[in-house]
Amino acid sequence: MADVRPRRTTDPSHLTESVAMLLRWELQGGVWRVLGRDGEQVTVGLFTCDAGEEMDRFTSADEQLLAVVNERSGSEDDLPD
Repeated sequence: MADVRPRRTTDPSHLTESVAMLLRWELQGGVWRVLGRDGEQVTVGLFTCDAGEEMDRFTSADEQLLAVVNERSGSEDDLPD
C-alpha cells in the first residue's frame, strides 16, 4: 500500500475525499483529533488552530483515512516511521 500520510504526500490527486479534507485542514493550520475508533471506522474532530473550538467532525470507514490516523491521536502526534 502506498504511503498516504498527509505530511509525506506530494501528489494529492490519489487521496480519498476524507484524507484530502484532513490534509487541507492541517495545511491551513487547523488541528484534528481522533475522537473515537472501533477498528472499522474512525471519528475525527476538526479544531481551530489553537486546538480550542471544535469546528466539525466526521466518521468514516475509509481505509486510506484509517491508515493516516493509525496509531495517532491527532495532528499534533509525531508521524510513525
